[in-house]
Amino acid sequence: AIEGVLRVYDAAGDDAFAALEALESGKARTLLDWMGDPPQRVDAAAARALTAAVHALALDSSRENQRDVQRRLLETRTVSRQATPLDAVRLREHVDRWPGVAFLSYWLGRDECWVVWARDGRAGVVELGERSVVEPLLRAAHDDVADPRSDPDEALAAAARCFLGPDEVRACLVGAERVVFCPDEELGALPFEAIPFDGIPIGIGFPIERTPSLSIRDVLASRTSHGHDVAIVHSVVGTRALETRYALDPLEESGAEAALVVRAHDRIDELRGDAATVDGFSGLLARGPFDLVHVSAHVVAAAVPTESLLVLADAPASVATLVGLPLRGALVVLSACGSATGEARSGEGEVGLLGWPFAAGARGAVASMWSVNQQATKDLMGQFHAILAEGRDAVEAMQVARATLAAASNYEHPYYWAGFGVFAAPPLPSRPVGAWLAWSGAGIALSAALAYWLRRRSG
Repeated sequence: AIEGVLRVYDAAGDDAFAALEALESGKARTLLDWMGDPPQRVDAAAARALTAAVHALALDSSRENQRDVQRRLLETRTVSRQATPLDAVRLREHVDRWPGVAFLSYWLGRDECWVVWARDGRAGVVELGERSVVEPLLRAAHDDVADPRSDPDEALAAAARCFLGPDEVRACLVGAERVVFCPDEELGALPFEAIPFDGIPIGIGFPIERTPSLSIRDVLASRTSHGHDVAIVHSVVGTRALETRYALDPLEESGAEAALVVRAHDRIDELRGDAATVDGFSGLLARGPFDLVHVSAHVVAAAVPTESLLVLADAPASVATLVGLPLRGALVVLSACGSATGEARSGEGEVGLLGWPFAAGARGAVASMWSVNQQATKDLMGQFHAILAEGRDAVEAMQVARATLAAASNYEHPYYWAGFGVFAAPPLPSRPVGAWLAWSGAGIALSAALAYWLRRRSG
């Protein structure tokens, strides 16, 4: 149905915000529901049936199995009322609230791939190609960027031609102050941050924001920070049974990473090691509200979104357990949280990872999109928090952190610097940035991007 709407508006050149409304109807609906009505533990039998359906889909991605997974997802929805996505009028209003920001909403349909772009009150629909052509580009780009032994240049260049290359998309991007990527559940695996635009990875050349849907971003934009302190959870040592069950590697750089976070911020409340239990974590957050919550621990993404796990010292805590913890207005950083189960996806994109902070009232989240290198994560987070503490918003701070790492020869491969995305953390109007600070942050990013480009060219 969504694909049919896109074809109509692409052919007629009609109001593309209506096409954007159609996309919103199919994106991250469970997560949007959770944000108004936090989930409870799902029925065990329904959860087992969904897990079996997901396993079958992994072996055979036929349309029959895809429909079965979607049916099981509906059966395991855990809210009593459903939220309403933004309609065309409210989507236009949302875009108009951020002048100079480029919005790119992608949809990989049954037969074709599409993008709806919007900026400064204008929008358009662009067909990107047949699914049979686009899907291999997605897989190649993801696999090459997530593997530090690969040479990702060819795959990323092909992805750039497909996803950023059409004339209307380029026109939307040129001169933009920042870019908001809104991919569907499948295209969420695309490493947008590493895809080149005019010779420089777009995640270095622009402040890049991800969002599961613009309706979710609209909710998050209304949330503001209610605290000033920073909470840090790190050096979590799980039980041997937990480490064996989920094949978890020790977080050897977690303590050093936490030291960099502490160095960047003034007011810190810290939870570490054996004290980082479920009760300890609950007690820490109860001492808030916090402006920032940094968690250096493993996250295991489950097929059932409510059963994704944050692995703490004494037990794994599910999303359904965590949503009751107070995170009102906080930015939540999930560091070193690559899924120990590989690329498990729920059918709702990143909902398994983001469901907890968003349902618990956070204003945004930083999360990894593949298993990340611990040393690189430590250095990336050190840069990120240093810039964040200067007053930059999370999207700009991550841009500078990526650029700084990419300019180092030992971190040149995008595996090291493109793995973390900032999910729907709009800048807060109550925290203006002085002109000198804006210039200095942009200057750092520009200098690092130039160093990256020159080294790549000379190589």
